[in-house]
Amino acid sequence: MSVKEKNLKSLIHAAWRETLNSFQDIDVESDQGSINSARSDVWISSLGKQFRDQYKSKDDRVFWKGNPREMLFDLSVCKISTVESVTHEKPLPFVARCLWQIESELDQKDSGEIVDDMSKLVMGQGENKLFVASHKGTIHKGKTWETRVLEMCGKIAKCCDGKLFFCFIAHPKDWDNESVPAPSVYRWINGNWVQ
Repeated sequence: MSVKEKNLKSLIHAAWRETLNSFQDIDVESDQGSINSARSDVWISSLGKQFRDQYKSKDDRVFWKGNPREMLFDLSVCKISTVESVTHEKPLPFVARCLWQIESELDQKDSGEIVDDMSKLVMGQGENKLFVASHKGTIHKGKTWETRVLEMCGKIAKCCDGKLFFCFIAHPKDWDNESVPAPSVYRWINGNWVQ
């Protein structure tokens, strides 16, 4: 099976539930920045596991930090092929096609970090691309953080090939709250973000 637009939202929600059920194991003695970073890693791992459950063919690989490694993006889903090694006469795997490129930037203090990671999606040739940012819920210059981020990223989305999706999740510092908002998912269609 593969992840398409119709099942992406349910996959994200399943990863989110898994994240909220497993992030409590992180050392609370650490400073908030270290806790946020570790929690963000839990999110990527949960999302990666959900994608891995969908891509089970022998030619499919899902890469993220620690499984077995990060491959250019926070999470990548690729079709693998092989070539014969020149030196060792054994098959060597290579990425033949990128199905998904995923970047997650939850920083709420520097929107430049979002621009940098969104630009990575423009550079790649993935058929599908997903960017994850965090909800903030604040109003600035008459607009919500989410609206302003989508407007900013819309200019970058115009330069992006493939199907592009955007998701907001709660910031890791807010995961202990009882009223954590559910992820919201958007698709870039005809020059607009559609929820």
